[in-house]
Formats: sequence, structure tokens, C-alpha cells
Amino acid sequence: MHRSRATLNFLTLLTSRLVSQIVSLGVGLLLVRWLTDDLFAAYSLATTSIGLAGIVVDFGLDAILIRDSAANSSRASSLFYNAIWIRMVIGGGVAAALVLVAGDLTGRRDLLLIGGIALLPRAVLRSTAAILTGQGRVRAAAILEAVGTLAVSLLTVALALILPLSGIDGAAAAIIALLVGNVVGMAAALRVRPTQTQDSDSPSNRLRERGLGGEGIPNQLTDLLRAGLPFLLVALAGAAFQSLDLYIVQRFHTIPNAPIDPLALYAAPFRVLNVLLLVPTAWGVVALPRYVQRLGDRGLLRRDLLINALIGVTLSLGCTLTAPILAPLALGSTYASAAPILALIGWMTLPVCLSAPLIAWITAQGKQSRITVSVLIGGIVALLLHLLWAQIAPGDVQTRLIGVAAIKVIAMTILLGCYGLSTGLTSSFVNRQPQSTLK
Repeated sequence: MHRSRATLNFLTLLTSRLVSQIVSLGVGLLLVRWLTDDLFAAYSLATTSIGLAGIVVDFGLDAILIRDSAANSSRASSLFYNAIWIRMVIGGGVAAALVLVAGDLTGRRDLLLIGGIALLPRAVLRSTAAILTGQGRVRAAAILEAVGTLAVSLLTVALALILPLSGIDGAAAAIIALLVGNVVGMAAALRVRPTQTQDSDSPSNRLRERGLGGEGIPNQLTDLLRAGLPFLLVALAGAAFQSLDLYIVQRFHTIPNAPIDPLALYAAPFRVLNVLLLVPTAWGVVALPRYVQRLGDRGLLRRDLLINALIGVTLSLGCTLTAPILAPLALGSTYASAAPILALIGWMTLPVCLSAPLIAWITAQGKQSRITVSVLIGGIVALLLHLLWAQIAPGDVQTRLIGVAAIKVIAMTILLGCYGLSTGLTSSFVNRQPQSTLK
């Protein structure tokens, strides 16, 4: 009974997230077509910076809230309010910081200001969804997440069409939709906010309410910050690694009077790539519980790597072969010249597919620090290659961007190798090679 309920809850949450991602990706493809290249470039740069800021505001607390509310539901209410307090304080500072760092490299000040404010209601929604998940109210959490995503998506479509009629450009309209959509999600979250499951005046509950460290609510705040920090570092390192190339393009490869904004030309194909990456993303979510249940089963990991290799090669090769048709079809005629970039970054799918089971394996082992170290190594190598390419790249925009895309694929491959070393799988494979040769 419990197993079937857990399976149903898992499938509900997974389905909700996949549908939400598909809708978001669809809206992203519409924006590519609707916005002019300079506005799409501004939107892409701003949302990248806002996304990094959002990770700081989240502070890695989702996993902690799920874990601790699952361990003790009577503490859900205090966890909720402490998490909101932490995220609101950090969010206020982050929103101010976004305005201060606004510029040609990070994004327009008006977009970053609106996006920074949008992170505050989002904090309420995420905290609520995490604790509901920990309490076993997974359907409610899934519905809440879906409401937030659909609100943002529908408002983005509506406001991107309506607000430009009043003089507000499409990039600003899309960011305003992010703010309003998050407010809608917050309103929904407040209607189902976590509640105590025991009498708050009972002696046992009062003891539990003393917090994670047993010394009262102030100490619970400290413990939440301490517990969330490792998860923050993992998420921030990963996001910074994925965002690095956009900032590199903006800093080193933006050419005045180019026929099309280089940042827009580079960013647009990733809207197609993100659709392909839904496969390994969903697979990683499914794999994690299996690895937790079958901890240390390297045979399972090797089988999964073989399956993911076949999936990755199929998707990557398919993207390369269809890129000349797919680029103008999905992105519009403006970005037809992005086909070579799409054909190249499509090969990111292979290392991402192979990384998914390795990341799930490392996470199941509770060794997230290895993920952070791997990402830092990959990021440093990528940065050095980008700086070298910026010095030797030729003058035409497309060749420069193809070089940036190639570095992205190389960096993802290096990252995959680091993950393999972190699991010990690579070394064990190498050590077995001489034995197989002797046989």
C-alpha cells in the first residue's frame, strides 16, 4: 500500500514537472520568434542573471525542507516561516545587488530590478511546495508548482502581445509576466501553506519546535543556513558553469553593427536543445530512487550508462542531421544561420545523458561535494579555453560562435570524465583492461 502510494506520488510530481517544463520551453520558442534579436538577447542575458540570483535566494533549502518536514511533520510550520524569513532577507539583498551590477555584461537594470523582485514571491511558492512534498502531500505540491509555471507561461504570452502596444518592449513584458506569475503562485501557496499536525501546546511538540539543534528557533535558523550551504554551492556551481558561455559571448564576441545580435544568435538554438535535454533530466529524477534502494550496485549503473549512451548518440546525431531544417522551423527565419551552432551543441546531449546516472549515483551516495569539485574543474578548463579562443578567433560572428559552442561541448565532456572519476567507475574500467587483454 505504502509502496503504491509512493510510486503514485512520484509519478504525479514527475509528470507535473515535465509538463511544466514542456510548456515553458514552448513559450521560450514563441519568444524567439516574437522578439527582435536585440530584445531576445537582452531577455536571455537578464534571465540568465536572474536565474543565478534565484539559486542564491533558494539557498539550497528545498532538500532540507523536504527532509526535515518528512522526519517531523509537527515542525513544518516553524520550518516554513524560518525558510521564508531566510529567503526574504537574502532575496532583498540579491534584488539590490542585481540593480547594482546591471550593465552590458549582466543585463538591463530595469529587467534585473523586476526579475529580482519576482524572486521574493517565488520563495514562498518554493518553500511551500518543498514542505508539502516532505509531508507526503505530493499532489498538492505538484499542483502548486504547475499553477506557478502555467501562470508565468500564460502571462508571458499575453503580456508579450499586449504591453508592446503601450510602449513597453517585449523583453520587459516577459519579465513583468515573471513577476505577476510568481505573485499568482504565491497566492496559491498561501492558501495551502503547511500546518502543524500536532497540538502546538503539547509538551512533545514544544520540544520538537525547539528546532534542528534543540536550542530554539534562532538556532533553527542557523542550522537551516548551515545545512543549505552545501546544496547552494552545488547548484550555484552547476548554474554558473552552464551560464558561462553566454557571458563570454556578451563580453568577447559582441560585434557592433552585426546583421544579428551575436548573443541572440547563440542563445536561440539552446531553446531547441533544452527540449532534447528533457530526456536525461527526467531520467535522472527516475534513477535517483533506484540508486538509493540499490546502493552500491555498479552493475545497475553500467547498464544505465549503456542505455543512456544509446539515447544520447541517437538524439545528438538526430539533432545534427536535422539542424538545417530544425533551426528555421523552430526558431524562425531570423535564426536560420544558427543551424551550424545547433548542429554542434546538439552533441551536448550525449555527455549530459551519460552524466545523468553518474550524478544520481553520486547524490545517492551523499557525496554532493564531488559534484561541486567536478563542476569547478570543468568550469575552469572552459574559462581558459574561452579566453584563448577570444584572442585567436577570426572576425566573422558565426565562426566565433561555433568556437564557443565547441568549447561548451568539450567542457561538458570533461565534466562527464570528472563525474566518472568521482564514482570510481572510470578507474575500475581502466584497471580491468590489462586483465581482459591477457585473457
